Amino acid sequence: MGLYLARLDLRQTARASALHRLWRIAYAQEAALLGLHDFAPLRRSLPDLQQSDECFFGAWSGTALIGAIGLEVADVPRRLRIGALIVDPQYQRRGVARRLLTTMLARFGGYVLSVTTAAANRPALALYAGCGFAERQRFSIQPEALEVVELERRPG
Repeated sequence: MGLYLARLDLRQTARASALHRLWRIAYAQEAALLGLHDFAPLRRSLPDLQQSDECFFGAWSGTALIGAIGLEVADVPRRLRIGALIVDPQYQRRGVARRLLTTMLARFGGYVLSVTTAAANRPALALYAGCGFAERQRFSIQPEALEVVELERRPG
């Protein structure tokens, strides 16, 4: 599968709408996987995405946005947080998430990267572990009592 990776300019309504559509599909699938009825990422609106400080990169197959990764600058220098890594369910298990992640690791390899994901999301945990992320801490998010894992990858 030929993929094209590029930064998403969310000032462009068509790009922002494509990201929001993908966001809704991917996070609805994750909510179902986790058995959640009220999942915070699904409350994020199109204007929320457009007004966020997150920098998004997309994976395109032809004219279709099939994956995206969002990076946030942390309060500490040389530290970034992965706020989102999503793939259209029709394109999962084809290396899209790995390609997005490894591209960001190559581009920002000198930074400490962190990410938080649900402890029950085994595919995500396996992907991050395979890319050199290590568990930093576990905690619970209320009101769902969702157990999450914070992972971190240090340079070198």
